[in-house]
Amino acid sequence: MPKAGILIAGSLYWSDKAHRVRWRRDHLKPRSEISVSLPIRYGRLSSTGSYTMVFAPGCPLGKAKIVECVRTVETFDDLIAEAQALWLAESPDGSPRSATETLASDWGCVVLLANPASALPAGLLDAWAARVARERHHRTMARSYDRSKYCVKGASAITDRGMLEIAWPVRSDTGEAISSIDLLLAAATKPTAGTGDYPTAEEIAAAWIATENEQYFRENQSNGHVSRRGHRKASLPLTPALTGRAASTPVAISKIGLAG
Repeated sequence: MPKAGILIAGSLYWSDKAHRVRWRRDHLKPRSEISVSLPIRYGRLSSTGSYTMVFAPGCPLGKAKIVECVRTVETFDDLIAEAQALWLAESPDGSPRSATETLASDWGCVVLLANPASALPAGLLDAWAARVARERHHRTMARSYDRSKYCVKGASAITDRGMLEIAWPVRSDTGEAISSIDLLLAAATKPTAGTGDYPTAEEIAAAWIATENEQYFRENQSNGHVSRRGHRKASLPLTPALTGRAASTPVAISKIGLAG
C-alpha cells in the first residue's frame, strides 16, 4: 500500500499550540523529516495581520519539510482519516469542524500530491476527487475546491480535483526526487486576493511591523522553512508612519531577509 507523508511549509511543523503538538505526536513519524525544495511564498494575510506561507507554482523554489506518517495507508478511508487529522491540526484551535468542512473551508483545503514514479491503487485519485467535491462552505454551500480562488498571475496552487499543482518535491541538499513516499498530503491556504500578484517584501515586512509580531517568520527561518522570493531583501526603518509608535521604540524588524 502507498506510503504517505505530510508536506509542511510553516507553523504546523513548529507551533506549540496543544492541538498541533498532539497531531505531530500521534501522526508524524519521529526523525523522518526531509528538507525539500518547492515553490512557496509569503502570500496570505492572516487574521492576525501578518503574512503566512502559500504554495506558489511558478515562483522561485524555497525550502519546506516532508514528514512521514506513522500509520500506513491501507485503505482509502485511512487516507481520508489522515487528511481530516491534518485539517483539524491546521485549524486555529483544534475544535471540531463542520460536517461539510472536514477537509476544507473558505480559507484553505487539504490537497494531495502523488509521486509520479509510484504505482498507486487503481481509482485512488478519482475517489479523492469525488470525496473533495462534497466539501462545501457551511453557510454559503459554495464548493470549497475551486482552483480559481487560489490563482495568482494565472497559476493556481490547487486543482478542482483536490490535487496540489506543483512538481513532485526534490531534496534541498542533493536535488534528488523524493522516492521514499508515494503520496503527500498538504494544507494549502488561499493567497490574499486584491492586487493580482503576491505581496512585495516591503508589504510583508510592514505587516509584521504593524502587528509587532515577527514570530512566524523567525520560527520558519530557524526551522528551515524558507521562501526564496527572487528579489532584494526588505530594509524598513521603524518609523512612526510604519509602527504608530515613537521612532525610539526598540527595533522588532529592521531588515527582514525574504530572499532566504
